[in-house]
Order: sequence, then structure tokens, then C-alpha cells
Amino acid sequence: MDAGTTGPTGGAGAARCSASALSPEPVPARPPLPPVVDSMRRRIVAAAVACDYAVLAVLTREKGEEFSFSFGPGEDPAAYWREREREGEAVLGRLVRLLNLPYAKDGTLYVWPSVVRMGAKAEDWKALEGLYPPEQLAQWRRLEEGYLGLRTGISENGDWLFAVAGD
Repeated sequence: MDAGTTGPTGGAGAARCSASALSPEPVPARPPLPPVVDSMRRRIVAAAVACDYAVLAVLTREKGEEFSFSFGPGEDPAAYWREREREGEAVLGRLVRLLNLPYAKDGTLYVWPSVVRMGAKAEDWKALEGLYPPEQLAQWRRLEEGYLGLRTGISENGDWLFAVAGD
């Protein structure tokens, strides 16, 4: 099946996307996240690994807040991600990998990856190795804006607020 198929992973006819081979169980966050934030993180990872765009769409609007996504035509981030996956971009795989990296806390917001915070340290950048080509990471480190890759955020009340890339 193609990357746009919705459904669980495993077995005949399972959905395939860039996250299919990844673990549906995220690594424990350090320090631990508040339960409601960790719950949303776990549900995003599980839906992405299952290539379940319908569940991802529900999660983006679960709390009724506006969800921001990268350069997507229309108002449906899941449809945009499905199309990006069909075109060969590993959106869901990258999202799962990001949610397994260290996070940063900015007020009431939990953001992945931690490199988005002001004054990011060498270990924040090192965590991105393998997610982006080394030359891309080096370029971002030189930019005044810093990291411009995919980043995602969940509010302290468990609302998934964004998954954006670029400036």
C-alpha cells in the first residue's frame, strides 16, 4: 500500500509510511513530562507509526484550538502530510523521531526538539544527528534564526498546537 493509506501497522494490508518501522512506544522523556502532555505525545507517536492520518487529524483539533502546520494548502494538516509522504518526504517518520528527542519548555509550552530554545547547547544539536544531513545542521547552526527544521509543540493542557518547519 502507499503512504496515504490509513490503518494500523502489522499484518497483510498494513499501512506504510516513513514511520511504519519505528516503535509506537516513545522513549521516556527526561525530565518526565506532565501526564496530559505525555499522553498527547504518545498518541501522536502511535498514530504516526500506524500511518493513521485520520487519528492524527483528530489529535490536531482535539482541544479545539487552532493547529499550525508547515506551508500546507488548505486547512487539513493530515491531508498535507499524506501528500508529502506520497511525494517521498518522511514527515511522519521525522515527527516520531522528534518526539523521541529531548524537549524544551517555554512557559506553558513543551517543544521538540530542544534545539529550538534560545542558547541551544552542543548536545541539543547533537541530538539531531541522523535526522538531518550534517551539512544542513551546520548551516542552521550558523544562521541567526538557528534551527529551521520540523518542530512541534504541546501545551501544558495537552493541546497539540503545531508541527512546523521553516521560518
